[in-house]
Amino acid sequence: MAIYHARRLTGVHRDLARKEDELSRLHRAGLIISSRLRLKETLESILQLALEVTNARYGIFRLLDKSGEFLITTAVGGSNMDRPIIEKMPLNGNSVMAHVARTKQPALISDLRMEPWAHIYYPLDSGLKMLSELAVPLVNSSGRLEGVLNLESPHVGAFTEDNSHMLQSLATYAVTAIQEVRLLDALQEVARLLLAEPCQKVLDHL
Repeated sequence: MAIYHARRLTGVHRDLARKEDELSRLHRAGLIISSRLRLKETLESILQLALEVTNARYGIFRLLDKSGEFLITTAVGGSNMDRPIIEKMPLNGNSVMAHVARTKQPALISDLRMEPWAHIYYPLDSGLKMLSELAVPLVNSSGRLEGVLNLESPHVGAFTEDNSHMLQSLATYAVTAIQEVRLLDALQEVARLLLAEPCQKVLDHL
């Protein structure tokens, strides 16, 4: 009985340590946002946090373009990448990221060799064989899709539900960064119009 309680206590301590580490990483993500880095640098920093916390081999941020038809690579990271495939990806295409974007639901894939994933897997690097994938949508408060954050690993069953929840939290920080950049761009555009156009035209634009 004493051994049972000791093991249970050890497990509790391990869980608490893991939660403390997760909170620390989320705090770091918040500091990244508040530091007002450029969007690409912010997303690269968040992606690096995601790679660290999940032990993924590499990952990528793709954001929805203005047309709403393509996912455009904004940040990519990881180790031993020789030929990352970073061209724009059609939203109606046959890939895991496009699937997550369309459904606005996370995808936790333990084995990419299994159906239906085997037919829609789209490698981030054609020279590397990945077996697990974790992807979460970036969705703002109004429900609008902003993009997808995707991680991959060469190991089967590399990602857990806890990893998925953490990645969704980091995705929320990414959405905040995107919205702040858009707000700043809008304010700069209004300032430019105020200097160059009649007030009525500025109001019409707003």
